[in-house]
Amino acid sequence: MPAGAVRADVSLFYQSASKEYVTFLRHADRTTTSGADLYDAWRATGMSPPQLVTTVSWAAPPRAGPPASIEDLLIGALTTVDLSWSPAAGATAYRVYRYRTPDRSDSPVVLAAAGTSASNDVLRDGADYFYDVRGTNACGESPRRADSRPRRSGGRRRDEGAPPFRTGCPRLFLGPPQ
Repeated sequence: MPAGAVRADVSLFYQSASKEYVTFLRHADRTTTSGADLYDAWRATGMSPPQLVTTVSWAAPPRAGPPASIEDLLIGALTTVDLSWSPAAGATAYRVYRYRTPDRSDSPVVLAAAGTSASNDVLRDGADYFYDVRGTNACGESPRRADSRPRRSGGRRRDEGAPPFRTGCPRLFLGPPQ
């Protein structure tokens, strides 16, 4: 099958005597009229049209689809953002998106991820940063979880009494738009 093929319908035909074979016999028989007689009979009876023997169809299995959403994004230090997450089912790689607006309507900066972690140390004091992590595979990219909330590396969720971000340091927001 050609690369990228997703479907094939194959029909097998049988032809008892092809035009090439009958024509060859007609010209090759120089001692009798048998070749010419065969050729005339072949033409008079429909020229041995191909007969369908069987038809087979093949379809590629459905693609698995994009990987699962990232479940548990952790943040580390406040001057450098160290992100880590558990592997997403079906993901072969990850993309980390950094936004400057809470609704993530601006153009993101895409950060490199090594396995299930990434670092971002190009942050400005007092600036807000918003992150999304998405798993990828050959079928696409995972959706952003609407209900995800980040946790500090100590294990507390931002909404479970985590200390506030210090003034003068970047404020970090991860998960769905606020």
